[in-house]
Amino acid sequence: MNFSPLFYFWLLAFCCFAFLANGATLVEDEVEVMKEIAKKVGKNDWNFSVDPCSGLENWNSSNAVKGMLINAVTCDCSFANANVTVCHVVSIVLKYQNLTGTLPSELVKLPYLQEIDLTRNYLNGTIPPQWGSMKLVNISLLGNRLTGSIPKELGNITTLKSLVLEFNQLTGELPPELGNLSQLERLHLTSNHFTGNLPATFAKLTKLNHVRLGDNQFSGTIPNFIQSWTTLQRLVVQGSGMSGPIPSGISLLKNLTDLRIADLKGPGSYFPPLSNLTNLETLVLRSCNLIGTVPDYLENVTTLKSLDLSFNKLSGTIPSSFSRLLNMNILSLEFNQLSGELPPELGNLLQLERLHVTSNFFTGNLPATFARLSKLNHVRLGDNQFSGAIPNFIQSWTSLQRLVIHGSGMSGPIPSGISLLKNLTDLRISDLKGPDSYFPPLSNLTNLGTLVLRSCNLIGSVPDYLGNVTTLRSLDLSFNKLSGSIPNSLGVLTDMNMLYLTGNFFTGPLPNWIANPDYTDLSYNNFSIEKPDQLTCQQGTVNLFASALKGNNSGTYPCLGITSCPKPSYSLHINCGGKIITYNGNITYDEDSQEAGQAKSLRSGSNWAVSNTGHFFDSGVVDYYTWSNTSKLAMNNAELYMNARVSALSLTYYGYCMGNGSYTVNLHFAEIMFTDDQTYSSLGRRVFDIYIQRKLVLKDFDIAKEAGGVGKAIIKNFTANVTSGTLEIRLQWAGKGTTAIPFGSVYGPLISAISVNPDFTPPLEKESNNKGSGIPVGAILGIVFAGALVIIMVFGIAWWRGCLGQNSSLHRDLQGLDLKTGIFTLRQIKAATNNFDIACKIGEGGFGPVYKGILPDGTAIAVKQLSSRSKQGNREFTNEIGMISALQHPCLVKLYGCCMEGDQMLLIYEYMENNSLASALW
Repeated sequence: MNFSPLFYFWLLAFCCFAFLANGATLVEDEVEVMKEIAKKVGKNDWNFSVDPCSGLENWNSSNAVKGMLINAVTCDCSFANANVTVCHVVSIVLKYQNLTGTLPSELVKLPYLQEIDLTRNYLNGTIPPQWGSMKLVNISLLGNRLTGSIPKELGNITTLKSLVLEFNQLTGELPPELGNLSQLERLHLTSNHFTGNLPATFAKLTKLNHVRLGDNQFSGTIPNFIQSWTTLQRLVVQGSGMSGPIPSGISLLKNLTDLRIADLKGPGSYFPPLSNLTNLETLVLRSCNLIGTVPDYLENVTTLKSLDLSFNKLSGTIPSSFSRLLNMNILSLEFNQLSGELPPELGNLLQLERLHVTSNFFTGNLPATFARLSKLNHVRLGDNQFSGAIPNFIQSWTSLQRLVIHGSGMSGPIPSGISLLKNLTDLRISDLKGPDSYFPPLSNLTNLGTLVLRSCNLIGSVPDYLGNVTTLRSLDLSFNKLSGSIPNSLGVLTDMNMLYLTGNFFTGPLPNWIANPDYTDLSYNNFSIEKPDQLTCQQGTVNLFASALKGNNSGTYPCLGITSCPKPSYSLHINCGGKIITYNGNITYDEDSQEAGQAKSLRSGSNWAVSNTGHFFDSGVVDYYTWSNTSKLAMNNAELYMNARVSALSLTYYGYCMGNGSYTVNLHFAEIMFTDDQTYSSLGRRVFDIYIQRKLVLKDFDIAKEAGGVGKAIIKNFTANVTSGTLEIRLQWAGKGTTAIPFGSVYGPLISAISVNPDFTPPLEKESNNKGSGIPVGAILGIVFAGALVIIMVFGIAWWRGCLGQNSSLHRDLQGLDLKTGIFTLRQIKAATNNFDIACKIGEGGFGPVYKGILPDGTAIAVKQLSSRSKQGNREFTNEIGMISALQHPCLVKLYGCCMEGDQMLLIYEYMENNSLASALW
């Protein structure tokens, strides 16, 4: 039952007139009750020096929200008591007051009260069961913090017509006694924590005309007894916890004008029988596990204005008979399995404002009749199999505000007629087929907030006029063939949040404003960066990974800071999105759990880096870059698949300092964000492309499809040839797959782990495996113990003789030797050990402490720092270093080099993880 503002006005006017005419006042008992109520709910501004029924001061505020009174005490002053006319309170309305108290049981002392409306406050506690003895007509407690269950006593209020308890924290099952509310017309229970089935007694509520049950934790199916609610006009059951199928009895609710059911659990079911519901204006059957085809009889529901059948498993074609739905303004068929060509007859829907057909299997060209849809303001066509070019007739959609065409199957170029769509605020086109083309004419689109032209085969330069689009916040021109310099005009766009120019041929210097946007990605370009080796790949929020393709002696990108590789790596193992783990008992997978960003590159502690580009558009959650599975995975070695790294667009793993040769690249995947059940979360499809060494090796890869279901492992193997010491693995979203299941940012690449192994025997292994080249264990032990004794003597004698002030002669002596080691600077060692940080200390012997360090190329080292009392001379010390460096064998810890500066004498060894030399030998 709707209480209109006009109702309140006339009720107030009548009561005020009676008060003024008769001089009647509120009876004293009720004045005292109102004081108790004020204290209980926290209403502190009622002025009791003025009669509550007078309508004066704050007893009846004229403030209104959307035309509704928010502060009103209404009285009926037509009562006589001992020949004196008196007033009684009949209505208390306190909306939007932010009251912080509790619900007053004292309301029972107002015998004539018919309405209590405490909508949108901050009240807590439970609903008083005492209210069950009253003769209320309207109870509205929407938007508070109420807890507990609905008292069964409310079932005694046989006068009740409206019960609104939405947006609270109420729990428990609905009491069957509510089925006794024979006059009930409105029942709103949305957004609580109710459980259990709907009571069968609710079949008796035959006067219901508006029911809202969504966002709860009900169980069971939608009951067929709803067929008895024959006066029902509006039914909203979204995210209720109930299961399908939608009962056939719904066909008897011929008065329905608004039917919205969504997010049902349970098995797939066919379209419900709605042919009798010819008064429908809004029909939403979203995420209801519907299968089969869309029925033709919907053409008879000519009153239909909004039709949303998204997130189901509907197949077949769109009925051409939809052309009769001339009042239609919203048509959403996204995320189904519909196919065929779009019917030209849809061009007759001249009132259509929204057309959403993303993520289906539609084919063919867009019908030319669509040129007549001049009222369209939001069109989504992505993830389909359309053919032909984007038609120029879109220029007739002059009301259009949002156009999204990702991975549609259509070809470029983007038509010049797009320049006429001056109302566009969101233009996203990506992954077009067809020939190269120049930047489209967008100078008239001065209201754009988001512009994405990604993978559209654009060539030439970026036009300066984009600097005039002062509303622009997100600009993505990545993965095109754009060249020239970045226009300086973009620097005036002070509200720019995101600038992606990844994967183009941009040249010239970096503009001085390039760090102004919140996120900037310039990776994979040809910029002329002065002294690129002095820049890191991540400069604040600017991703410069591979932004200047001039290499260095190591074959890597200069921003990695690697001038040379001391030794090559012959494998790569990464636990993408997770912590370091040991797999199959002997393979250690590196940690990759660092938080990424919309435009960010990260370098690991060993021989690889990762670069991420992408923002999740249309998302209701904060961007995320890793994901952890929360359920048990039924697979071998499940620990490798519990975490994953994800990306909204492009995710690149880059291995460097690798030995040249042929490798097998194993990419480990498991879909851990969709579900394997009978909910809409099982309807997701993740599709992306895989590139190895910048070559497309797998198009439209679908993890769950390849693995045979979600939560199942699949390993894809590829061969890669490393010729310059580097390996590049890139995963890229190309506009395919669902984008809003189970929530609005689930799409793009997801990977669990990477393992790369050589197809050849690395040099060190060759040496140790050659027949006859092995050294007997006794000889190895002799070498080890002799080496240890020599090291002790070197340290002891050197410090006994003193080496302060002798560095220049030491260097001259070392230069005269043909050493197998290197000379390190003290600066290098301090950087590697974080200035000999105590946290890096891993042990201490009689001759000094040992620190773990990481060189710029990612090599782990052990640094022995000698104590400062050695008396050994220069010649003796260098001879000993020369002898130690000559002891080279795969079974011996390798001496990388030494450092002698100031009073420091350091030996730098190969770092052995977790254990001693003895344990390695035995």
